[in-house]
Amino acid sequence: MNIKTKRKMTVIERFLKYVSFDTQSDENSGATPSTPKQMVFAQYLRSELEQLGFQEISLDENGYLFATWPANTDKPVPTIGFIAHMDTSPDMTGAGVTPRIVYGYDGTDIVLCEEDNIILSPKQFPELLDHKGEDLIVTSSSTRRCLHQTIFPRTGVRGSRLRPSFQLPLPAHG
Repeated sequence: MNIKTKRKMTVIERFLKYVSFDTQSDENSGATPSTPKQMVFAQYLRSELEQLGFQEISLDENGYLFATWPANTDKPVPTIGFIAHMDTSPDMTGAGVTPRIVYGYDGTDIVLCEEDNIILSPKQFPELLDHKGEDLIVTSSSTRRCLHQTIFPRTGVRGSRLRPSFQLPLPAHG
């Protein structure tokens, strides 16, 4: 999507695009990044940063991506840096991830993989009930990957197996 000529992507749309990239790492690789597919995602992010108006963008051969965002004030302010990794666990494939949004989670079981009978249930994960009424992003993948898939409630992001990872407020939909 060309951000300059089309409407801007929402945070959720952007996240859903990011998880479509297979960035599975290879712990047996001596290279950095450990797989070429991680560089594909880095190149996409570089292009996106360019379209968003970031400056001083650089992507090196190791997949390290840097950019600056110009200040929006005349006051002297420090530069802020964000650090993240672009790879996913070598234990499961990153291919074929197809997330879906559960709008207004009602507190019942969420079927992740119907054919494998994989269900995210508040009986196993009672903390799900803390997110009743919120929008959740879950997998709808038919691969075994959904056993390790994370959920992302509208009010925050949680890591694999529902352990808190980091918080990212998401906008309300509608």
